[in-house]
Amino acid sequence: MGIYKQGDHYNIDIRIDGRRIRERGGRTKREAEDALATVRADILRGEFRLPKRAKVKFENFAKKYYEEYSKVRKRSWMSDRVCLKTLVPFFSGMPLGKITPFTVEQYQLRRAKDVAPATVNKDLGLLKHIFTRAIQQKLVTSNPVKEVKPLYVPIKPVRVLSPEEISRLTEACPPAILPVFLCALHTGARLQEVLNLRWADINSGERNIHILKTKTDRDRRVPINDRLWEVLLKQKEGSNSEFVFTSEKTGTKFTGSAIEKAWAKILKKSGVAHTRWHDLRHNFASHLVAAGVDLVTVKDLLGHSSIAMTMRYAHSSPINQRHAVALLNNRFEVQGGQKMDKAFAG
Repeated sequence: MGIYKQGDHYNIDIRIDGRRIRERGGRTKREAEDALATVRADILRGEFRLPKRAKVKFENFAKKYYEEYSKVRKRSWMSDRVCLKTLVPFFSGMPLGKITPFTVEQYQLRRAKDVAPATVNKDLGLLKHIFTRAIQQKLVTSNPVKEVKPLYVPIKPVRVLSPEEISRLTEACPPAILPVFLCALHTGARLQEVLNLRWADINSGERNIHILKTKTDRDRRVPINDRLWEVLLKQKEGSNSEFVFTSEKTGTKFTGSAIEKAWAKILKKSGVAHTRWHDLRHNFASHLVAAGVDLVTVKDLLGHSSIAMTMRYAHSSPINQRHAVALLNNRFEVQGGQKMDKAFAG
């Protein structure tokens, strides 16, 4: 038995008959200690009653969560639908109250055989929130996912392209994909943000792009430089679609899968390896920083909510690093140059 703090209140943690029960103890530690003492006394008298395990089956509650919560309140509801396609079959038939940390670990291990660690962690993130909702509705008393350690996800090094590599990619782009590529390269916009652009989002008077429905739910405006302006003017010629970038074959806007498929061919043709489309966003930030643009401006252009996030995208170039270290040459020479000369002279 014990007491632990969660947020602005204290909970009590007890084990009885092989079950772990967590209950709210109070807003202060003293209140929680009193609640724990009461439980201990009830157990000694044989008067403590274990809460009944929830009889609600996982698949039924997951469906309710998806229909009544995810689709209504979450922008990532489509992503949740994908996760549930594997979560539901595995936990189907199990009452919520009988799903244990061990059961969750079994799912984690089995799923890790087929997909990347980040995908498994994403599944467990959704599962964890499903149980959080179940706790709020008094269907269970604890969240088994909290006791399962997420899988380690190695941090992939950011691929900063050289001007020569960017030139090769540009030459390898088919005419239909080139405008999409250049827009991503010159705005730092995410793939879906580029593909969802409408002509109504482009302000020709102020020469900026109004990016809506972003990942962080923060609208932003990105200025259009001369190179991109030329691309957009040419793209506008003969266009009858509300979307800026459309397929010549179908007349509809490009899909993400179509761009990713084309990107694989572009990489092969250009000889530029180990580069994701999303790396174009990284390069937008990295090249701006290398050119001396401050991080606050880069943050606003990318639509980040904090500088900490921008720091993940901003990487100094080897040339800038060499220049930075070279600045110390004269500084140290002024302070100790004469002594150093004498020392080397013997």
